[in-house]
Amino acid sequence: MRVKKLTLLFIAVLIVAPSTPMFAQELSTSGGAPTRESIAQRCTYAQRYLNETLKPRDLKARVDRLQAYRYIYQRLDVFAARLERNNQQGAAEFRQSLDQFAKKTEAFKKNYEQYDSTRDIAAKYENCQKRPDEFQEYVNATRIARETVAKDVADIHTLLDVSVMSQLADLHNILLQTGGNGS
Repeated sequence: MRVKKLTLLFIAVLIVAPSTPMFAQELSTSGGAPTRESIAQRCTYAQRYLNETLKPRDLKARVDRLQAYRYIYQRLDVFAARLERNNQQGAAEFRQSLDQFAKKTEAFKKNYEQYDSTRDIAAKYENCQKRPDEFQEYVNATRIARETVAKDVADIHTLLDVSVMSQLADLHNILLQTGGNGS
């Protein structure tokens, strides 16, 4: 019964923290590569977008995700400790997945901080109209950093949706078959 409650809690948290990864918005609306002149003309708009729109939205998403990931980890850690104390079958594998989840969460945090720093450099670059090529390089670096964060989110959700959920289901079935005594 405890596993069922934990599974329902886990699913509820996944619903609260949407699994859609964060993707970079295109700063150019034209079909092809932006020209040097178009970059120079629109760079202040792009910087305003990076600073006033994207930054607050991304920061909120980061805080919400990180809180959700830490909440999930705390609850699953308590459950894993209980499985380990009771020498339950599958406890070691579950702990490995949980450790992997913690590592992926830390990678998400580190990569987000790198993305945030890269985005700030592009948003605050003072010579965007005089040096549009250099500004475009900063924007491209920001996009790459943001894609890394999106990959981290996808990796975490794959781990949770596939590995952890299947392990929880397996543990639930074992507990049902053994009557909760683990033998």
